[in-house]
Amino acid sequence: MSPTIDARLVSVIGWLATGVALAGALLFPLGYALLSYSDLASHMELQAEIEAGEVNALISGNPEYWMYELQRMEALLARYPVEISHYAASVYDAKGARLIRVGSLPDWPLLHRSHAVYDSGRAVGSVEITRSLRGLMYGTAAATLLGLLLGSVVFAVLRLLPLRALRQMTETLERERETLRESEERYRTVADFTHDWEYWLAPDGSLPYVSPSCKNVTGYRAEEFQQDPELLMRIVHPDDRDRLEGHLHGAMEQGTDDTHRERDFRILTRNGEERWINHVCQAVFARDGQYRGRRASNRDITERKRAEEELRVAAAAFDAQEGMIVTDANRVILRVNRAFTEITGYPPADTVGQTPLFFSSAHHDAAFFAAMWDSIRRTGSWKGEMWIRRQNGDMFPGWTTVTAVKGSDQAVTQYVGTLTDISQRKAAEAMIEHLAFFDPLT
Repeated sequence: MSPTIDARLVSVIGWLATGVALAGALLFPLGYALLSYSDLASHMELQAEIEAGEVNALISGNPEYWMYELQRMEALLARYPVEISHYAASVYDAKGARLIRVGSLPDWPLLHRSHAVYDSGRAVGSVEITRSLRGLMYGTAAATLLGLLLGSVVFAVLRLLPLRALRQMTETLERERETLRESEERYRTVADFTHDWEYWLAPDGSLPYVSPSCKNVTGYRAEEFQQDPELLMRIVHPDDRDRLEGHLHGAMEQGTDDTHRERDFRILTRNGEERWINHVCQAVFARDGQYRGRRASNRDITERKRAEEELRVAAAAFDAQEGMIVTDANRVILRVNRAFTEITGYPPADTVGQTPLFFSSAHHDAAFFAAMWDSIRRTGSWKGEMWIRRQNGDMFPGWTTVTAVKGSDQAVTQYVGTLTDISQRKAAEAMIEHLAFFDPLT
């Protein structure tokens, strides 16, 4: 913290101490005076109402002798528990003439509270309670002195502590800055060397940070995104732009520490190539809880999308009309498709875990299978006719292909076989041969 900031801070603390001290010195007696006045006024109001009620009861009960009864009111009004020198209770008739007063007129300043007396629905007089406010003035003066004393103590404490507090604040800020610098350095080191394209989107739409790996993904440099934040949306594929823009705007408006928001979308790189991006973003908050925008991580998943497409095509092909089986490198069946079950009658539960030999027929000897596997080892595949045994024991001719699937090290990982029932074709061939060499008339 610079010396200029130190001096400003000391000045601010001095003014703060003065303001707090003055506030304490003024608010304490003011609060005491308002509270005491409110209590006294409400008490006198209630007492005037009570006394007026009692006077009204006497009038109503003795309509012909109420003047006589008023003469006995001195004993009634004298019950008010206040020193006689600070209190007076009076009864007035309808014309305002005082009929009775209990106590002498208190010292100035005075507070009056009165309440009307009624007889048969018409006002016939009033009861007035009068109190001196001098005690309240003395109490307020004492409260003022106490407030000044407390304000002086507060001012002295706040003026003596600022240097110590300032030193502690400076040391704390320096430690926090060092921690922040280390944290930023760690984050920048990790972010700069990651293969993912990362950026920080501020609440105002700017990009305070973009990782250098963005060039490998998009073809654009980090400086280009920071100088032109709109480039972020322009490179998004037109078919995905509205969806991603709605996602980002919704996330920015919420500004909450919600779970990771994940989206897949396409971009067009600088050279026009289409790439798939997996986008994950999360809210960023400062230590004080202030919302600072969103941190986004973008991973190039183009190869994964292509592999998924190939898997979908392979899955569609696997469920084609042609029977298919997949075995491991030891020729143990891993999977069969629906067409295989329809052709042979064997359900997957009866085939998975077996070898293909369990549904072969006795039409082929060991030499046939040895030649077949020798061809697969040499050329990677074999195709030909083979007699197959159905689950019900029937035999049928099938056109079979077997292909070896190899890994990156050229080692066989699976075998894929296809099977087509050619019974009808074989029957048609036999019919054609019969018609060609035999005359039905002879």
